[in-house]
Amino acid sequence: MQVLFLARSAFDESPVLAEASAALRARGHHTSLLIDAQEPGLWTLARDLRPDLAVVQGSLLARDWARRTAYRAHVVLDAPVALVGSYPTFLAEEALESRADVAVLGDCEDTLVELAE
Repeated sequence: MQVLFLARSAFDESPVLAEASAALRARGHHTSLLIDAQEPGLWTLARDLRPDLAVVQGSLLARDWARRTAYRAHVVLDAPVALVGSYPTFLAEEALESRADVAVLGDCEDTLVELAE
């Protein structure tokens, strides 16, 4: 399975995403990371990767970005969308209003592996 991680900026790059990616790769899945602030053609690149699962990192301080990105991923990519991070952990119901399919509470690596399998 191809799993695409989407983050707002390099400052948001999280050890949580690295751990989740490592767990997925250990189970034979492929992972990619696109950083919105670094990729002028983010959605073209995202479509070209043809992910089976899109994972949006959502922090509380960047929850507007996370909501917009989860919604756009839902519309643009033909894949389920999971929101991970402090935003869905503390405000799960609001996070799901973004049209994300899953709001992961707390540690995400086991949940993402389950979703991928």
